[in-house]
Amino acid sequence: MRVSVCVNTFHRPQTLGQLLEDLAALQGEPTLSEVVITDNDAGGSGRATVEAAMDKVPFALIHQIEPEQNISLARNRGIHRATGDWIGLLDDDERVAPDWLAQKAAQAARSSADGVFGPVEQQIPDDAPAWMPRDGGSLHGYAPLTSGTVMPANMLFSGNVLIRKAVLTGRDGPFDPGYGLSGGEDADLFNALRRNGAHFVWCAEAPAIERLGPERMQQTWFLTRSRRGAQDYALQVLDGVYGPVSASTRLRLGLDAAAKWLIAVLGYTALRLTGAAPPQTFAWRRKVAAQLGKFDVLLGRGRILEYQKKPAAK
Repeated sequence: MRVSVCVNTFHRPQTLGQLLEDLAALQGEPTLSEVVITDNDAGGSGRATVEAAMDKVPFALIHQIEPEQNISLARNRGIHRATGDWIGLLDDDERVAPDWLAQKAAQAARSSADGVFGPVEQQIPDDAPAWMPRDGGSLHGYAPLTSGTVMPANMLFSGNVLIRKAVLTGRDGPFDPGYGLSGGEDADLFNALRRNGAHFVWCAEAPAIERLGPERMQQTWFLTRSRRGAQDYALQVLDGVYGPVSASTRLRLGLDAAAKWLIAVLGYTALRLTGAAPPQTFAWRRKVAAQLGKFDVLLGRGRILEYQKKPAAK
């Protein structure tokens, strides 16, 4: 198993450097062959971090630039540059344990899998606001799975993955640039591969730990992300990502969103009135925001472009 890890980066030199330190400290088999850093900043703001690490890592380290601001194009550039027959996908604000790759590879062998996904757990600072759960895994809102479980369609994200390159490149792109500023490109691709027969499983023993920057200490950040994620989901339902589309698909999506919105509003209101703990009430507020995202798509309102970033100030 020859493994390349691909990382997109954008104005996060400090956390990128820490991730490279973690990858250099990986232990066990297989060993990591190379790390491909794709900088989605035309000015190459991650170059100095990569160059400083080159003499300190036991693998080939590549830095390249995708000048067009588009997360899908950056992912695609990294994948096509990588030479491994397996590709690891991590984010530039994550950290991994020394056995991360060994655990992923062992699970791939046990399950004869084409791809191994794992949890992304947020590192909650001690001074986090009262509304934020202290359990970092709960912020994504997904129930934990047992290792070896076949991946459900709604949990196919790119923040912590090991996947066969031959499967990953089974579609042109492979990530769709149409999702390059909004996000959702990962669920779109991985579900397409799943429908084509790719076997994806879970590995609970290989989490990635995500650091929460100051911008993520705001409720508005999480509410916007919940709404944007639901926009992506609704678009993909209507595009057939989750199954065949019929004349009633739009109606069923709308009825489902309306019912869940009403339940979420009632749940949030009840918790507020009864003085429930702030993390509980905020969780229901995020559910309200998610249903609004589905309505955005159904009503033709504009999409949230989460990855449309302004250049860093010089």
